[in-house]
Amino acid sequence: MGIFVKIKDAFEKPALVMYEGLLNELCDRLRQIGVNGTAHLSGSMMESRRSSLVGAVAGYFKIEGRNIDIVQVEIEQAGDDYPYMKYHYHYVVLLNVEGLEKRLQVKVKPNRKGLLSREIVNYRWEGGELAQRLNGDPELRSMLLRDGLNQLPDIEVRAHGKPRRVSGIGKPPPAFLDAQAAFKPCVRITNTRANLPIREAFEIYNRIAQHVHSVIGSRS
Repeated sequence: MGIFVKIKDAFEKPALVMYEGLLNELCDRLRQIGVNGTAHLSGSMMESRRSSLVGAVAGYFKIEGRNIDIVQVEIEQAGDDYPYMKYHYHYVVLLNVEGLEKRLQVKVKPNRKGLLSREIVNYRWEGGELAQRLNGDPELRSMLLRDGLNQLPDIEVRAHGKPRRVSGIGKPPPAFLDAQAAFKPCVRITNTRANLPIREAFEIYNRIAQHVHSVIGSRS
């Protein structure tokens, strides 16, 4: 084993142990709430970054029989040390979104009343065509308002096509070309509070994914 391989392994092994722990925690929760599928751990830090948009992908849970295809665990390093890392769960629909990015980008805003309690009385989606469909779904509104789901108001939906190099900077580096080849176009539904899902929350994400399929299906 060469010295560079040893150095690479020395950096990757602690990270992969952390990746495995985060992925196992997610898998246990999803199975507890009745979501079936299989876990896939990133094999290396390079592999994890090729499929990432922000940080490094620790792994993902491939879902069976739902509108969501995978749940992805992504780590964003906020500092130089592991204690300063933060992570996100993305509920991903793997579809060709080229040319539809603006139509599929939305964020939910809670409507509140009262000066002190600031009770949430409704939700409104802001964005493109997907937002119109979500605002027109009374069942989704009921799901959001039911059971006092205080962890839900910070939901974002973003569509991601293949990354493109910025024009005028010359030939793209090999790492960029590798990442571009590995990345799959998708729509990611994210709770920015980074909570593990409860059953009701997952069903909300899955219903949003159903509308994502509808928007993309209407293009054809």
